[in-house]
Amino acid sequence: MTTAVNVEQSSRTGGAADQHAAVRAVGLTRRYPGAARPAVSDVGFTVGQGEVLALVGPSGCGKSTTLRMIAGLEPLDGGTLHLDGVDATGTRPEHRRIGWVPQSYGLFPHMSVADNVGYGLRARRVPADQRRTAVQEALRLARVTELADRSPSQLSGGQRQRVALARALATDPRVLLLDEPLAALDPQLRDELRAELAELLRTAGRATVLVTHDQHEALALADRIAILRDGRLVQCATPAEIWQDPADDFVAAFIARGNVLPAESAGDGSVLVADVWRLPLRELGGADTVRLDRELEVVLRPRDLVADEHGELTLMVRQCEYLGDVVRVHGEPFGGDVRLSVELPSSTAISDRITLRPSPGKVTVRNKRTAGGNR
Repeated sequence: MTTAVNVEQSSRTGGAADQHAAVRAVGLTRRYPGAARPAVSDVGFTVGQGEVLALVGPSGCGKSTTLRMIAGLEPLDGGTLHLDGVDATGTRPEHRRIGWVPQSYGLFPHMSVADNVGYGLRARRVPADQRRTAVQEALRLARVTELADRSPSQLSGGQRQRVALARALATDPRVLLLDEPLAALDPQLRDELRAELAELLRTAGRATVLVTHDQHEALALADRIAILRDGRLVQCATPAEIWQDPADDFVAAFIARGNVLPAESAGDGSVLVADVWRLPLRELGGADTVRLDRELEVVLRPRDLVADEHGELTLMVRQCEYLGDVVRVHGEPFGGDVRLSVELPSSTAISDRITLRPSPGKVTVRNKRTAGGNR
């Protein structure tokens, strides 16, 4: 993949590449006056009808700016945006048929749930009978019909989220935009509602673009994930593709806290990883597709290794984090200068060093990628 994934390439990452995708963004660019670099630079992707695309990346990577450009709340300094095959680059926000769910949900405290859901319809002067029908349908889709007469102050965090989604759906949007949809909830409730939100989005059947900083949220909710870094698109693919074949070490670390390590063929049916660890090719995923006459690298995720006193790798332990069912161990391979993080069952006995071996087929070898993930 290139640094900016264009529309033609999106068909290789599970996206809708035709002219009539619900969202078709090409070369989106936004520059703020006085900034050292563009907030968003040459970002492109498509979103099919009923598809959920998650924009993820570290703080300041441009994901919220990208969402606001789709909504029309930020002007484009470059690129084009098509909605349902129609050029919407210069279209005013109120004419884009966008359903917007802000992080704070933005419910009016002095209005009932039903009035909140119908607010956008009243603003558009939709007749009362049509408005009632649309509100009831949106409440039904979001499964909050029984809350219609309550005020926002009487709702739980999860209920407020569903009401905000109902308000966005009531206007019959062609695209839903969700800004950190679960961030306002406490961690336990966020985990509980993740699956529920995924089901609601599937039921709604709208093209959806959501912004999240939570990797687990993106993996659980999205059909595809677009990863941004410093305003540029690094990889856009399905969750499984990103997890199994990250474009580069940044993607591997950001999504799976994994590592991409340099490797070379040892010429005896094995590869030498980071100059300290020899692994048989037969134990590595992807071995049947690599070119041994080219530079290699190994993709290693935290749970790809298991403790084994007869293992090939000795890790010098520097730090341990107890995470309930697993313990995350940080350290350096004996004799090497790279740093690894592995996750082992919490019952594992850990001292100042631990011996590891790869789970069969889990550690992946591939030909080295250039910057942005090209082979």
